[in-house]
Amino acid sequence: GQHLSQAEWLATHHNAEQATVGLVFYRSHWLTGNTAFVDAIITEIEAQGLNALAVFTYSLKDQDAGWPVCFTLFEHNGGYLPEVLISTMAFAAGKIDRENPTQAGWSVDALDRLGVPVLQAITSSMEYDQWSLSDRGLAPLDTAMNVALPEFDGRLITVPISFKGNVDPADQSSNITHYEPLPERIQSVVSLANRYVTLRQKPNAEKQIAIILTNAPGKAGRIGNAVGLDTPASLINLLHQMADAGYTVGEIPADGDALIHTLIDRCSYDVEFLTEAQIEQAEGVQLATYKGWFNDFPDKNRQQMTARWNGATKEVYFYNDELKFAGLRLGNIFVALQPPRGYGMDPDAIYHQPDLPPTHHYAAFYRWLSKEWGADAMVHMGKHGTLEWLPGKGVGLAHDCYPDLFLQDMPLIYPFIINDPGEGMQAKRRAHGTIIDHLMPPLTTADTYGDLEELQQLVDQYYQLEALDPTKLPMLQQQIWDVMQRANLDDDLQILGKQTHGDHTHDWDDTATEDGTPVSLAEMTGKDFAHLMEDMDGYLCEIGTLQIRDGLHTLGHVLEGDQLVD
Repeated sequence: GQHLSQAEWLATHHNAEQATVGLVFYRSHWLTGNTAFVDAIITEIEAQGLNALAVFTYSLKDQDAGWPVCFTLFEHNGGYLPEVLISTMAFAAGKIDRENPTQAGWSVDALDRLGVPVLQAITSSMEYDQWSLSDRGLAPLDTAMNVALPEFDGRLITVPISFKGNVDPADQSSNITHYEPLPERIQSVVSLANRYVTLRQKPNAEKQIAIILTNAPGKAGRIGNAVGLDTPASLINLLHQMADAGYTVGEIPADGDALIHTLIDRCSYDVEFLTEAQIEQAEGVQLATYKGWFNDFPDKNRQQMTARWNGATKEVYFYNDELKFAGLRLGNIFVALQPPRGYGMDPDAIYHQPDLPPTHHYAAFYRWLSKEWGADAMVHMGKHGTLEWLPGKGVGLAHDCYPDLFLQDMPLIYPFIINDPGEGMQAKRRAHGTIIDHLMPPLTTADTYGDLEELQQLVDQYYQLEALDPTKLPMLQQQIWDVMQRANLDDDLQILGKQTHGDHTHDWDDTATEDGTPVSLAEMTGKDFAHLMEDMDGYLCEIGTLQIRDGLHTLGHVLEGDQLVD
């Protein structure tokens, strides 16, 4: 490729009618000619009708007064050329305090100043086959360098776009390697960037935004049951703010109660209350249209979904040849209930079974929002969505991982309680979520609260170590067991261990090993223990909703007086 000055690039590669996507990559890749992946990204950006401004640099830490030197090439006419930035660089641009918690706002001022979304595209040090065959996805080293550290900058995590291969494919003995691009994953990242460009350029009045409420396990009484968040009141606040910002919001219900009652009256997924009149007026997609989408799914997904749920069946939420969706239109805003993850079996088994394929109705909902309703972005209101837990790789998703298959290039904004980074990481890494942290409710004390809080933190750490340092898991399992005994949860664990998972159960042997751990716990494989952690996590969430909280947090509401002290 050519090495151009900014003036030369503007003269030869910049179409003023098109938006520009910035791309940063390592200078070492330029010097060694290891740029096939860069060329492939540039080609895809241009194929999607955008300008590609690719800049190489030694490091994003190479800064002049806190401004990465390479960003000077983005400056133009008092503003900045890119509407969105794709980074292929590892590590963090900002400073990380290794001895203490890294403080918020520490050194992301440069990214604030640039003012555009930054998408982290992952150049993997693995070979393609290693990644493709792995349930985990990325190896711990890749996850640390290309995911965990870049998250400190607030970069949005996407997918692997290249893998390690021989420069000369015919010479397998060669130890000279380069990055082999994966065109389909590159297209995915650039399409997501393109969606963010649209969000920046389209007038707010024309944007269509889907706001999705939690609804596990499909009961009317559990609509919007996010952790620690007064979802209905928060949503009313959000809708008013959106209206003030120029979004076409329609008539906003008087308060949160009115909103929920209107939603339920229109249509819910609770079959005990669902009437024919409600399902008739609900939004929907023709079964034939969905079958066309389904036929384009990868073979693996089609086979798994068909094996578990048969064809695109008419068993649930089906009326007049349409699959029906519960939701309420408010102008260009669609407030929707997240569809049930499954049906016809124990709800707890459904919601904490990592390998249960989603239903056709669930698949149809996400595809309909994007393809037919025309959402420009989705907002998932509060922790406890199910999309980020669907089957697929843990981190570094492929096109046949269910979260990737359903979201595709849809921007996802996710208000999420600040004290649960373990689950928040799942939404960031498996659903390219933009996490907007919200406060916890003020807490008053319950006797078991300290132990439960410690156990929740250990479960969070389990998710982190599983991705970054699996060798430490046995030590963590021992800690988890100690806290469970202290909190008198060991009996509960036996029940969880034996509960049905739809198609299998876990036998439980509480005979103690020499170090005092039950045999069943000691003998569990990583996947089995992860399975148990899913159950434990769900159980802790249930107990957590019973903790003595002084109300719930409302987005946009600042606490005062005694509540602020608590």
